[in-house]
Amino acid sequence: MLKLIIATVLLTLSSIANAGELIIPNSFSAGNTTSASDVNQNFTVIETAVNDNDARLDAIEAGSTRVVFQGFSANSEAGDQGLRPLQAACDATFSGAKVCSSEEFANSRYNAAAANLSGSAWLLASTLSASNSKIRDSVTGQAYGSGKLSCNGYNGGSQGLVVSAEGAMGTDSCANSNPVACCI
Repeated sequence: MLKLIIATVLLTLSSIANAGELIIPNSFSAGNTTSASDVNQNFTVIETAVNDNDARLDAIEAGSTRVVFQGFSANSEAGDQGLRPLQAACDATFSGAKVCSSEEFANSRYNAAAANLSGSAWLLASTLSASNSKIRDSVTGQAYGSGKLSCNGYNGGSQGLVVSAEGAMGTDSCANSNPVACCI
C-alpha cells in the first residue's frame, strides 16, 4: 500500500513539477511505517499547489483573449474606400493589429503606451440592434439609418463611427481621411 501511495505522489509531482514551487512536508522510505495524517498532509500540499497553478493559468488564459487598444494608425484612410485599407493601416502601425470595434475599444484595458493619439480615428460599430431603417451601436447608443455608422459597409455612405484621442465617440463624414483605432 505504501508503494502505491509513493507512486501516486511521485506521478502527481512529475506532472506539475514545472508549474510552480512545491515542497512536500513528509518523506517516506521503503520499510518504514508512516501515518495516514502524514500522507494526507502531503496530498493537501499537492492539492493546494495544483489549485494555485490552475488559478494562475486561468488568469493568464483570460487575459490573453482580451483585446487591448494600441492607438491610432500612423496613416489616415478615407472611410469610403473599403475595410481592407483600414485593416492594413492598423497592421502597418502595430504588427498583427486589427480595427477596433466600439465595444472592444470601450472594454479595453487602459494602455498608457497607446500611440499616435491625435484627432479622431475610425471604429467599427458594435451593433446592438438593427432594422431596415436603423442601426444602433451597442456602446454609444447612437442610431442612424442603415449603414450610417459604417460608411455603408466602408463602401460609400455618409457617416462612420469615430473615436477621439480622449475616447469620445461620434461620427464623421466617410469622405474624410482619419487614422484608424487599432486593437490587438
